[in-house]
Amino acid sequence: MQLQTPLAGIVPQLLLCRMEPPIADTTPTGKRMRPTALLKKRLETVGQRFTADDLATATGLTREGAKGIISDSQHAGLIRRTTKRSCRAAVYEKLEALNE
Repeated sequence: MQLQTPLAGIVPQLLLCRMEPPIADTTPTGKRMRPTALLKKRLETVGQRFTADDLATATGLTREGAKGIISDSQHAGLIRRTTKRSCRAAVYEKLEALNE
């Protein structure tokens, strides 16, 4: 997946898309934190390109929950899927433009 906007900035939208609270609400040190703030903090560790597993480990959700968030976010237009084929096509387009 590739983000259309920085990940920490779309946490509220991700949560609104899914309408389910995250499981974790405490920091690793045990301090209580608002779910959105905790998610923002954890999602800073996830890069621009990520998988459902990356999102699951960052948020503390199950892999299925992360997949649900991703699919809902795709429908909302927050995230777009990147495949090797589309990346390859983009490279070829760039090369064609350079050769002209």
